[in-house]
Amino acid sequence: MGQKNVNDRDLYEDAIFIDSPNATISFNANTDPSIIYPGSAVLQPGVYYAHKFDTHYGKHAHYPAICQRCGHVTILRDGQTHTEAGSQYGINIHKGGHYTTGSQGCQTIPPGQWKAFYDVAKCEAKRWYGVNWNKMIIPYVLVVNVGQL
Repeated sequence: MGQKNVNDRDLYEDAIFIDSPNATISFNANTDPSIIYPGSAVLQPGVYYAHKFDTHYGKHAHYPAICQRCGHVTILRDGQTHTEAGSQYGINIHKGGHYTTGSQGCQTIPPGQWKAFYDVAKCEAKRWYGVNWNKMIIPYVLVVNVGQL
């Protein structure tokens, strides 16, 4: 997909893995904003303890997602050269669109894979955390494709 050795936007050309003692499953994903726009937040590679199960408040719908509510993440804004860290960005993991990845900086999963992704993540969280599954932090690791270094 997209151009060779280029980090394309608005394509599900990334991957998100659920990795637990019970399952390792990959899903197509997008980890960039849909368009290049001055000020758009691009999550930087790192290990983040900032996400939990919650509700994503999108333009046209509100639905369950894995949301940045519990800590800092590091971003680089389009058009800038320095990173910033904070807890206010709302870099969520949510369902993307059919004709666009539907991201203003979030991590998105194609609509056809979203239910499976969310169901597996929720099931594994319940196995690990029990009745507190939706109150606990879900670790998220973002790495850069070695071919893009």
